[in-house]
Amino acid sequence: EYCIRVSTVEEYLAMLGLFGFFFAMGESLCFEYTKIKGFIKVILHTLFKPYFERYHLAAAADEVNTGDEEGIDFFKMFFVWTTYMCCLVFFYTSASRFLRIADATLLNLSLQSTNIWTMIYSIVVQCIVPTISFYLAILLIFIGVFIYEKGIPKVFVRFT
Repeated sequence: EYCIRVSTVEEYLAMLGLFGFFFAMGESLCFEYTKIKGFIKVILHTLFKPYFERYHLAAAADEVNTGDEEGIDFFKMFFVWTTYMCCLVFFYTSASRFLRIADATLLNLSLQSTNIWTMIYSIVVQCIVPTISFYLAILLIFIGVFIYEKGIPKVFVRFT
């Protein structure tokens, strides 16, 4: 919240993207190395397929599987990945604009209340009913939002 109020939105998003990229790349290389290696092979095969065919590098072209073990093709993986990236850009841009107007507490309480949509989806679509502890957590979130929106009582204002 402090960085957004002091710096520009562009600088905040640039730093968020830069450091987020390094952290995500490090975690991905630790936990998903084989999947990333296969994804890069698919990308190279897709981009350089005419080169392989022109110079009769059939052995190099045959090594590469155009999809992973489950049969997902490159274009579907790329579409899901780019859609996810666009949603993240939209979220971080919206969150930084929201934090210029309101504070981080309201943003966090609002983001926690999105679990209600998850609960509705799991009940309606997947026919999975959450446990009672989930409902208690949702109730605590509603209480937190209510207390926050109500404001500080006038009795405590002189002590703060």
